[in-house]
Amino acid sequence: MFLFLTSFSTVSAVLAQGCAMCRSTLETQNESINTVLQLGILVLLVPSLVILTIFLYIACRKESDT
Repeated sequence: MFLFLTSFSTVSAVLAQGCAMCRSTLETQNESINTVLQLGILVLLVPSLVILTIFLYIACRKESDT
């Protein structure tokens, strides 16, 4: 679990995510569009991680109660 969470802690690893088509499109665009898209990817990542964290917390809490 710790390894999973620390893998998202480095900014360069998170910002490097993306498909080849997105990457080739961004290479032809200016820097501001590139920055906005990378920020959008991070914004979409946060709710998913929050939901996963809540789910794991509830599962571990119920497991320890039994």
